[in-house]
Amino acid sequence: GLVNASFSATDTTVTVASFSATGGFNDLVFNQSPFINLLTNGDLIVTSMTVPAGDQTGRVPPFSCCNVIQGLPVTVQASGALTVSNYTRTAGALAKATTFNAIGGTLTLGTINGDRDSITASGRDTVTVNNLSTAGNVSVTSSPSATAFGNVILDRINSSAGSVSVTGTSGTISSLIDSGAVEITASTSATLSAVSIGTLASSRPFDIAANSVSLTANGSAAGTGYIGSGSSPTNPVVASTSQLTINATRQFNVDTGAVPLVNLTVTATPSGVTNGGTARVASS
Repeated sequence: GLVNASFSATDTTVTVASFSATGGFNDLVFNQSPFINLLTNGDLIVTSMTVPAGDQTGRVPPFSCCNVIQGLPVTVQASGALTVSNYTRTAGALAKATTFNAIGGTLTLGTINGDRDSITASGRDTVTVNNLSTAGNVSVTSSPSATAFGNVILDRINSSAGSVSVTGTSGTISSLIDSGAVEITASTSATLSAVSIGTLASSRPFDIAANSVSLTANGSAAGTGYIGSGSSPTNPVVASTSQLTINATRQFNVDTGAVPLVNLTVTATPSGVTNGGTARVASS
């Protein structure tokens, strides 16, 4: 395959101004399927990255036997923090996979166009996603160390034919911008799990639209464990779905918006809700 790239580096950070892979990457090399890995020690900043569709027909041994699709998985990984401003998978006919991994720091994703890819994004500290779209499944996870935050901050994730899973292992899932825009759209299911879900003191704490939605807030410390606009959630998380599951250790406030609720499952802790606390689900 052909790769055009522009790199620069300091002692701590590698910056990729542009990375474009075109042609090739559709045949076995020493009986190994093609892949693209962009890996660094230290921090990595990727300004623009474009990769091939990855669904051309490649040969398999014996070469006279048959042909198969070579899926061309892509991994972008840093041992420290990772920032990817723009990423594009060239449009194709088949689903592939893209992975973003910040092993030792924050993960920040700008505009990510995955075409049909399943996309996995993980960070060791706060994970921020601005605009991610794909037809495949999406998984976003913050798995912090003892000294890092586990927050996940989202503006927009759209899976037009798949599911979305977001996990803030020891932090909050919240919106980047306080607005009525939908942060997560999924064709099938949206599953959120964190210490708390919703933006503190926000008029629109978080918005989700999916066929089914599961919300788990597992925080036990004071001021955590809520679903909504804070520990006493005046404003609700809006989950536009007919299938809603809530697991809450403390107060929760959820509204299904204009979508009539059909199935509701709630698991809550009375002592966490407290006497007179908010434990509310509203539906049209």
